[in-house]
Amino acid sequence: METATFAQLGFFAKELLRMIDEGQSLPIDTVCESIENGSIVQLIATKCGFKNINVSPDTIPDVNGILKEKYVSENEARVRGINNNGLIFIVHLIIEDLTDLLYNLKFNDINPEEYRT
Repeated sequence: METATFAQLGFFAKELLRMIDEGQSLPIDTVCESIENGSIVQLIATKCGFKNINVSPDTIPDVNGILKEKYVSENEARVRGINNNGLIFIVHLIIEDLTDLLYNLKFNDINPEEYRT
């Protein structure tokens, strides 16, 4: 059974937070390039590694496509106050995406609880 998109983003973000907590970092330009190429999950798996056994490129297949739709650049990261760590930029993009999605659901009178896994 495929994991819901919300859960995939959540799993990925939690792994990114763990990586950041452990002091890991990736350059913003490298992260932006991988997001644009649709390979950010593979980059993170290769460079940082996932510790949660439920998180792998195979278990979060929608994340690359979701992030690929975002406009990303080093300048965009700086505008958001992120200057040094591309992992933090990714977390910011995920939070922004989930916030927008929740707003759109509520704006259209859709109960977001219906989408819980």
